[in-house]
Amino acid sequence: MSVSEIYALQVEEDFREEALDTLNEFQVLLGNINSGAVPMREGVARLGYEIRNLAFQAKAVGMPLVELVLRRFESYLADALPLSDSHNRDIEVFLDIVRGLLNGGIDSNADEAEMVRSLPVPRAVDVDEIVALDVEILLVDPQRSAARLFERELRSCGYRVSTCAHAVEAIELAVRTRPDLVITSAVLDDLTGIDLANALVAMPTTAKIPVALLSSFDPADPRLEHLPENVPLLRKGKEFGADLADALQQYGIT
Repeated sequence: MSVSEIYALQVEEDFREEALDTLNEFQVLLGNINSGAVPMREGVARLGYEIRNLAFQAKAVGMPLVELVLRRFESYLADALPLSDSHNRDIEVFLDIVRGLLNGGIDSNADEAEMVRSLPVPRAVDVDEIVALDVEILLVDPQRSAARLFERELRSCGYRVSTCAHAVEAIELAVRTRPDLVITSAVLDDLTGIDLANALVAMPTTAKIPVALLSSFDPADPRLEHLPENVPLLRKGKEFGADLADALQQYGIT
């Protein structure tokens, strides 16, 4: 074994130990939030921040599945106010899964798409009665506030939703998690949503993943000329729900 390989293994082992300690700290923080010792909004925000940092570290040391679960954990917390008993149970599930991946109790080479679909579903407090569907949607939108609105609307219909802001990241997540539908904003910060749709349709690895374009453009807008023929347009505003229903029907997603 080379010196660089030994070093990489040591870095990963150090991360595992530090991450397990951090999970114990999460558990303490969660207890303080529920007891009222730490204000709920402040505590959940702090927990989300620390989870994000841990996800970055997991990516840096080459533990992609740990990173992916932590990202979903952070996303879950975004709709977890106020914390209810069901939220606390779901948070314990996330903590147990991450702990299992770190200590070897769960295979770190497990199928990423299956792992994502096994995780608790984020839900807003006003849609607790919605039954979660086994439909995974990847929403690509660089505007966080707009993404949150569409994310909540999709979740209110029972869909599982993950989000990202950039086209390159969306391609990586599509390959890793195999969503049932990718919805991309037409306007992104790097490539356009039309570029992303063309890339996903063209690559054999992602060609079978349905794609829809979210846009405020008029359907006759020349900027849509290069949109792949079978990619439906979801109009922002009051038409979104009807357009989404048509797109789901087109792709046979129920």
